[in-house]
Amino acid sequence: NFHRRYKSNNQPRAHAATDYDRWWESSEPYQIEYESQYEPFVVVKVNNNPLLPHFDSRFVGYGWNKVSFIFDLHSAGFKFHVLPNSWLIHRTHQKTKYSLAFAASPTTRIKNRAIRFEWLIDNRNDVICR
Repeated sequence: NFHRRYKSNNQPRAHAATDYDRWWESSEPYQIEYESQYEPFVVVKVNNNPLLPHFDSRFVGYGWNKVSFIFDLHSAGFKFHVLPNSWLIHRTHQKTKYSLAFAASPTTRIKNRAIRFEWLIDNRNDVICR
């Protein structure tokens, strides 16, 4: 295979729901079920969409911003569809100052974990019911 799932080694749940083996063989779009910690690359119509959630402003820089947004999309009733014959290339780039701080600083990681905990408390009904 010429495809490799993004983050497959260090965060396997991030893109597992996409089912890349199915995508590779598919000729038709298919719907998938949301899974916890799913963070696909998405295309969403923005114009005048009252259901479209905003990114949670508590997550600044690095860590959980995309996971929380995808969960919020799911909670708002958005469905996830995988498109065959569609490609995205994620080029390797230098680490940002935010990801470097996250990796190097236990304090930064603990602050991020505290924000994640706040987010979970704020969304506990949706998280438990889904």
